[in-house]
Amino acid sequence: MEKILIKTEKGIDLPDDFAKLLQVQPQIGLAFEQMRPSCQQGYADWIRQAQDASARTRRIERALTKISKWGERHSLMAQQSESEQPQVGSIPSP
Repeated sequence: MEKILIKTEKGIDLPDDFAKLLQVQPQIGLAFEQMRPSCQQGYADWIRQAQDASARTRRIERALTKISKWGERHSLMAQQSESEQPQVGSIPSP
């Protein structure tokens, strides 16, 4: 039986290795939490169904990339990074 580290806010059980990576990459974790439960379940099931460790690792890496791109398209991560960007008026003139 696979150990479950976390459940999403929407109640989806995640594989522990995938959940740990979502926790250490909070922007991707935020994007994942914003996805529909059916999308979250799809990623969790796809990762669990990998036939071996190397396939599982590849699937997790691909899932993180796809979730990141989803977040960018939906402006979830862009809104956070905008607050870290300097404002145009704050750049000193030469």
